Amino acid sequence: MAHPNLTEGNNYFRNEKYKEAIDMYSKIHKSSNYYQEAQYYLGECYLNQEEFIEAVEAYNKVNKNHYLFEKASSNISVIEKNFDLINMDIF
Repeated sequence: MAHPNLTEGNNYFRNEKYKEAIDMYSKIHKSSNYYQEAQYYLGECYLNQEEFIEAVEAYNKVNKNHYLFEKASSNISVIEKNFDLINMDIF
């Protein structure tokens, strides 16, 4: 069974209630097995709100061994190319 905050966050995300989803995903602790997934979806929420720095910061927390790592890395590349953030210190 998934973490309750992840489940609730996903429900908000599907309904495009990104601020509420961010609140739920942010409550998932680093020690949780669901932390990596929550960070990916935090990135998705921030991206949908055009908060690109926050999106990249969240995507960067997805471990390279996690199944969502490739998607997170791809999204970072898209942000870099399309939103001219290459020169910022977050990369």
